[in-house]
Amino acid sequence: MFLYITRHGKTEWNTEGRFQGAKDSPLIDSGIQDASLLGNYLKNQHFQDIYTSPLGRAIQTTKLIFPSQSFIQDVRIMEMNFGIFEGMKTEEILEQYFELYNNLWNHPENFTRCPGGGESFNEVKLRAIDFVSMLKRTYGPNDKVFITTHGMFYIVLMAYFKKLHIYQYPLINQYIVRGCSLTIVEITDSSFNIICEGDDHFLPVAKKDSYIIKK
Repeated sequence: MFLYITRHGKTEWNTEGRFQGAKDSPLIDSGIQDASLLGNYLKNQHFQDIYTSPLGRAIQTTKLIFPSQSFIQDVRIMEMNFGIFEGMKTEEILEQYFELYNNLWNHPENFTRCPGGGESFNEVKLRAIDFVSMLKRTYGPNDKVFITTHGMFYIVLMAYFKKLHIYQYPLINQYIVRGCSLTIVEITDSSFNIICEGDDHFLPVAKKDSYIIKK
């Protein structure tokens, strides 16, 4: 089967530099435009099913990409819960929780979880594996499935596809995958073949978003 993956469009909190996680904020105009452009790019594709994270920004993005199609909400592809970080600006987090933030991005093997109900990387990985296992059981070799998800979940999912260890996550996370870009992975019983990763040639030119602090 072929898994088409996108991240939600840019939101108000993305623009403000605030962590979102399990909390939410609406798409801004450019995020709306990008979702519509992705929809236009995919207009001739047929998907057996469309899945979205149940968070508002992902649902809004999915509706813009597929305005006349139904979709399935699945909690397994939600964003990582960042606990107390959610709603905080990056500069505030750096002042109060520098080591935890630095470990999150640069030393994930040392990251535990954010206080206040945050998730560990292993918990997110287990969600991703469970979701992929469901896809393998449900769909045939030529089926196409689309998902709308989130930045950190994308990192964990792609690391699983690439068979990376947790300490290798920074190989993926140096830049957050662009909202409404397209990644396609062929999933078989025994392998994952990445066909394209973060393709955004159909979107307006934009600088990459980086939340990494080097020390």
